[in-house]
Amino acid sequence: MTSARRLAASVLAAPALLAGCASTSPDYDSRFSDTTRTLLQQQVADPRAGLRHADRQPAMDGRSVREAGARQLESFRAPPAPQQITLGVSGGSGSGAGQ
Repeated sequence: MTSARRLAASVLAAPALLAGCASTSPDYDSRFSDTTRTLLQQQVADPRAGLRHADRQPAMDGRSVREAGARQLESFRAPPAPQQITLGVSGGSGSGAGQ
């Protein structure tokens, strides 16, 4: 291939290669996380529900909540021993249908 052909080929290939570098980011940025926001809005039925019941007394006091949390954490540190259950095993002799 002569140098003139190489130059012509590179000039013709350059726009095609540079098209891959074109930025489509502004289009994507304008719609970034629209789907996430839509799904969140569909899942939240009443965003002001917590404010409507703010005057009610809490079901548990702070001390009870703290102790329950501590017990839960402790159960993961030292889990209770598993219970062994044996199914379908009996110690006696069967009544046997053929006897």
